[in-house]
This record gives sequence, C-alpha cells and structure tokens, in this order.
Amino acid sequence: MHPKERLGAGWVVAEGDVDGLLAAVEAARDPAERARRGAAARRFATERFDAATNVGRICGMLEGAARSARV
Repeated sequence: MHPKERLGAGWVVAEGDVDGLLAAVEAARDPAERARRGAAARRFATERFDAATNVGRICGMLEGAARSARV
C-alpha cells in the first residue's frame, strides 16, 4: 500500500488506471474529502519534516557520503 493511501493524505493512481483516475477526480470534488485529506497531509508534514529533523537527516547523509568518499 502506498504511504498516501495508508495516511489518507492523498490519492494514488497507477499508471494507465483510467478508472482509478476518474474515481480519484470524483472523490476530490468533495470539499469535505479534500479537507480531510489535506489535514492528514499537514499532520504528516508537521510530524516528519520539521527543521530539526531535516537538519539531522541532511547531516547523516553528508556524513555517510564523506565516509564513502574516504574508502
């Protein structure tokens, strides 16, 4: 299952899935559904992408790259 589906934060449609795309567009017409999914996306972003967390991730990537470059 795609993370967006698990979180209820968006719609996921497989390439070539015309019926799935039409269903997603139809669901997105509902303002309450858009608000619910938007709130879920905001919660996810707030929990996962705060500045301190991102700085830690970037530092970890840079440290890993520096270690790899020395080998």
